[in-house]
Amino acid sequence: MDITIDYVITKSYIGKASTGDVKCVVDVAIAGQDVLVVEDLLDTGLTLQTLKKELLKKNPESLRFVCLLDKPYRREVDINADYVGFEIEDLFVVGYGIDYNEKYRQLPYIGAVD
Repeated sequence: MDITIDYVITKSYIGKASTGDVKCVVDVAIAGQDVLVVEDLLDTGLTLQTLKKELLKKNPESLRFVCLLDKPYRREVDINADYVGFEIEDLFVVGYGIDYNEKYRQLPYIGAVD
Protein backbone atom coordinates (compact mmCIF):
# COMPACT_ATOMS: atom_id res chain seq x y z
CA MET A 1 0.00 0.00 0.00
CA ASP A 2 1.35 3.37 -0.98
CA ILE A 3 0.74 5.97 1.75
CA THR A 4 1.61 9.60 2.31
CA ILE A 5 2.02 11.11 5.76
CA ASP A 6 1.40 14.81 6.33
CA TYR A 7 0.71 17.07 9.28
CA VAL A 8 -1.75 19.73 10.34
CA ILE A 9 -1.43 22.03 13.34
CA THR A 10 -4.22 22.54 15.86
CA LYS A 11 -4.26 24.26 19.22
CA SER A 12 -7.05 25.01 21.66
CA TYR A 13 -5.53 24.54 25.12
CA ILE A 14 -3.87 26.97 27.50
CA GLY A 15 -2.59 25.10 30.51
CA LYS A 16 -5.12 22.40 31.41
CA ALA A 17 -8.19 24.14 29.95
CA SER A 18 -9.61 24.31 26.45
CA THR A 19 -10.14 27.89 25.32
CA GLY A 20 -12.96 26.79 23.03
CA ASP A 21 -11.19 28.74 20.26
CA VAL A 22 -9.52 26.22 17.96
CA LYS A 23 -6.57 27.41 15.90
CA CYS A 24 -6.14 25.18 12.86
CA VAL A 25 -3.47 25.26 10.11
CA VAL A 26 -4.42 22.87 7.31
CA ASP A 27 -2.08 22.95 4.31
CA VAL A 28 -2.50 19.49 2.81
CA ALA A 29 -3.44 18.29 -0.68
CA ILE A 30 -5.98 15.50 -0.12
CA ALA A 31 -8.51 15.86 -2.95
CA GLY A 32 -9.70 12.43 -4.08
CA GLN A 33 -7.70 10.59 -1.41
CA ASP A 34 -8.75 8.33 1.44
CA VAL A 35 -7.64 10.17 4.59
CA LEU A 36 -7.11 8.84 8.10
CA VAL A 37 -6.44 11.48 10.75
CA VAL A 38 -4.53 10.20 13.78
CA GLU A 39 -5.32 12.18 16.95
CA ASP A 40 -3.85 11.72 20.41
CA LEU A 41 -6.82 12.72 22.57
CA LEU A 42 -10.49 13.40 21.87
CA ASP A 43 -11.97 15.53 24.65
CA THR A 44 -14.52 18.31 23.99
CA GLY A 45 -14.64 17.48 20.29
CA LEU A 46 -14.15 21.11 19.26
CA THR A 47 -10.76 20.47 17.64
CA LEU A 48 -11.99 17.41 15.77
CA GLN A 49 -15.10 19.28 14.59
CA THR A 50 -13.01 22.21 13.29
CA LEU A 51 -10.47 19.93 11.66
CA LYS A 52 -13.17 17.85 9.98
CA LYS A 53 -14.81 20.98 8.58
CA GLU A 54 -11.49 22.27 7.19
CA LEU A 55 -10.45 18.91 5.71
CA LEU A 56 -13.81 18.33 4.01
CA LYS A 57 -13.26 21.62 2.12
CA LYS A 58 -10.30 19.89 0.45
CA ASN A 59 -12.56 17.18 -1.08
CA PRO A 60 -11.08 13.91 0.18
CA GLU A 61 -12.50 10.65 -1.19
CA SER A 62 -13.11 9.54 2.42
CA LEU A 63 -12.26 10.95 5.83
CA ARG A 64 -11.90 8.91 9.03
CA PHE A 65 -10.54 9.70 12.48
CA VAL A 66 -8.66 7.53 14.97
CA CYS A 67 -7.73 8.64 18.49
CA LEU A 68 -5.55 6.96 21.08
CA LEU A 69 -7.51 8.30 24.08
CA ASP A 70 -11.19 9.28 24.27
CA LYS A 71 -13.13 11.13 26.99
CA PRO A 72 -16.68 10.86 25.59
CA TYR A 73 -18.40 12.38 28.66
CA ARG A 74 -16.46 15.64 28.12
CA ARG A 75 -17.90 16.16 24.63
CA GLU A 76 -19.32 19.62 23.93
CA VAL A 77 -20.27 18.84 20.31
CA ASP A 78 -21.80 15.78 18.68
CA ILE A 79 -18.73 14.15 17.13
CA ASN A 80 -16.85 10.90 17.67
CA ALA A 81 -13.77 9.19 16.29
CA ASP A 82 -14.27 6.28 13.93
CA TYR A 83 -11.67 4.25 15.82
CA VAL A 84 -10.66 4.56 19.50
CA GLY A 85 -7.72 3.04 21.35
CA PHE A 86 -8.83 3.59 24.96
CA GLU A 87 -11.64 5.38 26.75
CA ILE A 88 -10.29 7.19 29.83
CA GLU A 89 -11.62 9.02 32.88
CA ASP A 90 -11.73 12.80 33.13
CA LEU A 91 -8.02 13.22 33.85
CA PHE A 92 -5.49 15.61 32.34
CA VAL A 93 -2.90 13.28 30.85
CA VAL A 94 0.63 13.69 29.49
CA GLY A 95 3.30 11.54 27.93
CA TYR A 96 3.68 9.43 24.83
CA GLY A 97 3.40 12.58 22.70
CA ILE A 98 0.74 14.39 24.79
CA ASP A 99 1.97 17.58 26.45
CA TYR A 100 1.17 20.10 29.17
CA ASN A 101 2.34 23.54 28.02
CA GLU A 102 4.87 21.86 25.70
CA LYS A 103 6.31 19.73 28.54
CA TYR A 104 6.20 15.99 29.38
CA ARG A 105 5.56 14.99 25.75
CA GLN A 106 8.69 12.78 25.81
CA LEU A 107 7.55 10.51 28.66
CA PRO A 108 7.50 6.85 27.56
CA TYR A 109 4.13 6.34 29.29
CA ILE A 110 0.82 8.16 29.78
CA GLY A 111 0.31 9.69 33.22
CA ALA A 112 -2.13 12.06 34.91
CA VAL A 113 -1.22 15.60 35.98
CA ASP A 114 -2.48 16.80 39.38
